[in-house]
Amino acid sequence: MRQLTATDATFLNIERPGAPMHLTSLLIFDQSDRPDGRVVFQQILDAVEERSAALPTYRQRLLKVPFDLGYPWWYDDGTIDVEAHVRHMTLPEPRDWAQLCMEVGRLHSRPLDMAEPLWELTVIDGLDHVEGVPAGSFAMVLKTHHCAIDGASGMQVLATLLDPEPNTPKIKPSVTTPDTRPTRGHLIRKAMTSAAQQQTRLVKTVATGLPAVGDLIRHVGEVRSTPDAPNQAPTSRFGGEVTAERAIEGTSIDMFDLLAVRNLVAGATINDVVLSIVGGTLRRYLAAHDEVPDKSLVAAVPISLRREGDTDPGNQVSLMTVPLHTDIADPIERLGAIGQSAAGSKEMSQALIDTHLIDAASQMPAALVTFSTRLAAQLGVGQQARRLFNTAVTNVPGTREPSYTCGARLVSHFGFGPLQNGAGLFHCVMGVEKRLFLAVTACPEMLPDAAFYRHCMEKDIAEHVAATRTRADRSDDSA
Repeated sequence: MRQLTATDATFLNIERPGAPMHLTSLLIFDQSDRPDGRVVFQQILDAVEERSAALPTYRQRLLKVPFDLGYPWWYDDGTIDVEAHVRHMTLPEPRDWAQLCMEVGRLHSRPLDMAEPLWELTVIDGLDHVEGVPAGSFAMVLKTHHCAIDGASGMQVLATLLDPEPNTPKIKPSVTTPDTRPTRGHLIRKAMTSAAQQQTRLVKTVATGLPAVGDLIRHVGEVRSTPDAPNQAPTSRFGGEVTAERAIEGTSIDMFDLLAVRNLVAGATINDVVLSIVGGTLRRYLAAHDEVPDKSLVAAVPISLRREGDTDPGNQVSLMTVPLHTDIADPIERLGAIGQSAAGSKEMSQALIDTHLIDAASQMPAALVTFSTRLAAQLGVGQQARRLFNTAVTNVPGTREPSYTCGARLVSHFGFGPLQNGAGLFHCVMGVEKRLFLAVTACPEMLPDAAFYRHCMEKDIAEHVAATRTRADRSDDSA
């Protein structure tokens, strides 16, 4: 058995009706190079079952500690029924991109069964008229609860599910040993012992981090004194109460074009370019609705705390906030401003990590953390409190090499995230070989015209790419 961390449990505790906390991937596969040109559902079902033994997340159920004295445990009782988690459907007419988004949005809006292992997979065929998708392709919609994975560990799960070659031999299923179910008394005693150990670790952690607190206070003062300091995000249409439905959309950009844009600004990163595109998209979209605020909108950006080679499941993330500079019209000027802001936010996040305050928070009594996070979710504290960001933007390292399932090649990967009151817009970036896929999840009450939002995103991508050509033309003229 493995116990959830404080961060894992937080994603579990803040789930409420209408706001499920799972992550969803839309994976599209091209099967045109298969000798028979067709993958049948049973082949996919068999492939998932073969790999389930190597995926603890896919076998384990939650086992809660009585009275919430400790964080829940992952428990494998050896009774996983893969067929209950893998489903099949055909995309209804007109079988185009809009219809696919509608169906995936419906799947993403439905909560997972908390009594079962927290994942499900839906295979969708009939993508006959989806623009940009090879004929005969099929999709897989994979949902996994956020308490089980973050972006990085989710990619590790995907790497286990997929193959590096189209003709990978069948995997011999591993033999797993079910966990012995502990008694209520055993769980309570274990929780009490763990609580005592946590208090000891808490004292040591705080003592270790005290020397760095002064540096953190100084750095906070420096950051807040800058003109674009994200002390509070402006009000936007995405800050209200979310409904149970989900609107999704997405587009893509060639990695070569993305690199060319990055090279226009010294020191810029791929993530900075993504944030500049999101900032430009929001500016363009809100301008069409006459809603561009004078002050820049702010993004929450997850930061991975994983060390290289760390394959542990669960969540190892922190957050930083970055102004999207939606008050700047020029895309390259915006990119430069975002690069400077992001660098300052990273320094501040590192200063916070150095104080070990994040570690200290994870060692607070489980019962207190569980009660407070549930209460906050029920009362909508996040919505009523001072806004720190308007949208989330997460950039997950994708698959650089070809990947396959049952001989069909992965050609697209869109990621969709959870929404909460006060945070009704979520952006996710995934890479597949030489393309980057930008996806958006939103409350349809806040984003009733998601297709127009995608249009704004594509216009902003084109504007960034055009800037690289303009710069190249100027270089040729000066030469």
